[in-house]
Amino acid sequence: MKIAAKIIVLLCFVICRMAFSQETVIGLKKDFGALQIEQGASIWRDDSQKSKIEDILNSKNNLFTPTNQINILTGKVKHRGWVKFELKSVVNQEVLLEIQNPVLDNLNIYQVAENQIVRKFENLSKTNPLEKRSFRSRTFVEKIILEANQKCTIYLSHDVAYSITTTPIKIWQEAKFSQHQESQKSFQGIFFGILLLIVVACLLVGILLKIRLFTIFGLNVLVLVIHFLHFKGILYQSLPVNTLSNQIYNLDLLLIFSPFLVHIAFVRGLTRLDEHRFGFIRKLYKFIVGFSIIYFIFTVFTPILVPILPHFVLNTIYLFVVSLFPITLIYFFFAIYSSLNRTPFAKFYLVASFIGVFLSILFFLNNGFLLNISGIDSDDLQIGVLATMLTLFIGLIFQIREYFSTVNQNQMMPELKVEIRGEEKLLIREEKQNADNQQLTKREMEIIKAFANGFTHQEIAEAMFISPHTAKTHLKNIYQKLNINSKVEAVRWVMENEN
Repeated sequence: MKIAAKIIVLLCFVICRMAFSQETVIGLKKDFGALQIEQGASIWRDDSQKSKIEDILNSKNNLFTPTNQINILTGKVKHRGWVKFELKSVVNQEVLLEIQNPVLDNLNIYQVAENQIVRKFENLSKTNPLEKRSFRSRTFVEKIILEANQKCTIYLSHDVAYSITTTPIKIWQEAKFSQHQESQKSFQGIFFGILLLIVVACLLVGILLKIRLFTIFGLNVLVLVIHFLHFKGILYQSLPVNTLSNQIYNLDLLLIFSPFLVHIAFVRGLTRLDEHRFGFIRKLYKFIVGFSIIYFIFTVFTPILVPILPHFVLNTIYLFVVSLFPITLIYFFFAIYSSLNRTPFAKFYLVASFIGVFLSILFFLNNGFLLNISGIDSDDLQIGVLATMLTLFIGLIFQIREYFSTVNQNQMMPELKVEIRGEEKLLIREEKQNADNQQLTKREMEIIKAFANGFTHQEIAEAMFISPHTAKTHLKNIYQKLNINSKVEAVRWVMENEN
């Protein structure tokens, strides 16, 4: 307990330290000695969505407000977001400006010197093929030419429909950026390769052994793969144009949030038998699932709904979505905590998910809600997710051993045949049953209690990592041991032997 308390105190210190740090949102990568950021990022939200770069340059008012938030291009509701920052170099040089959000659309980049547009890149789209981009990268990368001792102002704009994804800005030397891209290819190959192997293994185990929780976990990892393929812009580069979004539907946010809902189904299956220990868990689960379904319907039809819904309605929906993440974490914690005494995997889950949950919290807070940590990016989140999923998969593999031991146990306890051929044999059978009456194993006690409380064979099987057939076999053995023949008798026995 003392060690756990020290860890909690340390984590609180780290979070507070990060929360009050003032990291710049514009990162100079690979040690630029000759380049300086003269002005930190400033933002302006244009609710009219009509302003152009010429309007800003000719305006006599200072429209921009300084910011330290890392998600400077994305917003809560519909508007055009503008960003401004200044660069200065002591030598003539070319640098690469990277906007690290591959799924943005209608992005404009303007390089301005002495209030005149020097270079501009307009209407950059997530759907543009790599070969048609000025620099072959799934993120938006453009070349900026800097003259010695001359201030250069960069303006960025993006039409925001409904998004909460982050958009870090980084400045690279071209050679270093090429090296970075090569290392990214290797990293993404390992990341997606391991996750896909986990998907195949879990689906095979789930289908062959008929253990549903393995199947759900495999689907959970598969949805995560699709999530990161989308987040990295790979889906937009692989699928035909207008497959994921058009004027009628948009699947962006659905792909971003879907892993949470599938993982809720996994946790729900694991902990369902223990909901009664905390009465609010079931209500919390119903709220999360209900609101998620409503929100998913909303996100799919955002191209139709966003233009017609009032500003305050969109803001309200956004606030609910923001609150859904911590509410989901609360549900996970109490649901798993309620199952600690019943299944060793619950303890394993808490330990295994620590890194992933910690990085997810930081990444969530880093979306402009509380923190401004330029060091926490999608790569860090991917490492945390990979570590969590791999560790959970190892824990699930250990559950297979318990599954086979249960099967072997059932095979060693064949059903007793009723043979009424003589009083002596009948008496032996009754004595055998009476002797076994008080010898239910811990697993059998859990099963009979769950069955008496109204849980189905499927629900019992999910929570105990066994097949429904194995759960039924257990119940047959329990009925024989207790010499009962109906669920009513099972309920009565549980009520009489609850303690």
